[in-house]
Amino acid sequence: MSNPSCSFIVKGPDDIDALSKVADDLRYLLYGNGVPPMVRLNEAPLLEGWSETLVPLRGIISLSGIDRPTSLIGQPVFALSRSRGWARTLHGWVRLGRHVDEMQ
Repeated sequence: MSNPSCSFIVKGPDDIDALSKVADDLRYLLYGNGVPPMVRLNEAPLLEGWSETLVPLRGIISLSGIDRPTSLIGQPVFALSRSRGWARTLHGWVRLGRHVDEMQ
């Protein structure tokens, strides 16, 4: 998927499969009660010291945190609820602990 004239979030077939799962979860949020399935959220990693980060693609934010491996850093975010403490990234649900500003 290399094209020097544009940037892609999708890096290959695994990301395309991940986007399909994101679409399913977004439908669940939009047509359900607006919260992720609790069983998935309970199994999701907790991200402490998190913050939103602008990605150099218009309209995309990502999450980073001080306590997670680099696999979570820079993942695009498709849904986020600060008040309920969750986010849906490209590769799954994340529980949001304290925001980085709350840790100082």
